[in-house]
Parts: sequence; C-alpha cells; structure tokens
Amino acid sequence: METSAGSTGKSDVLVTVQRIKGDLKIELKSTLKNLYSESQKLIIKDTVNKLKEDHLLISVEDNQALDFVLKARLKAAVSALQRTEESS
Repeated sequence: METSAGSTGKSDVLVTVQRIKGDLKIELKSTLKNLYSESQKLIIKDTVNKLKEDHLLISVEDNQALDFVLKARLKAAVSALQRTEESS
C-alpha cells in the first residue's frame, strides 16, 4: 500500500511512501540532486523521526521545491498512509 502527496510541477515535490520491512529507505530524484540531496535526506530523516515512523520507503521527485514544501508533502503522505492503514 502506498500513498502520495504533491506534484511534479515547478517548485513542487511529489512524495510517495509505503511501508516496508527493514529500515528507512529514501529514493531521491531531483533536478538539483548534486547540490541539495544530502540536505533533503536530512530533512526527510528528521521529519520521519518527528513523526515517530520507520520502516518506510520514501520516493521523492523534486522539482526545486523549498524545504518547507518537502516537509509538508512528506507529512501529508505519511498521514494518508496511516489513515489508510487504520481503515483497513
């Protein structure tokens, strides 16, 4: 089961999350990967820790989104996953 938030539009980010066995895994596609991938990974890890989540595969398609947009999309995708799991 996976959920997504955001879009691939300019200055936005599409975040898709799904539950996995094992530790957190991050897949990052970005137009500015060479410049910001480490920063984005830290933001993702910090946000996931604050949400008290692990065992997630997080796929990110970034198109120059600001940090707060990445956090918001990640929170929305994780929240949607949790709601979906609760209703199953």
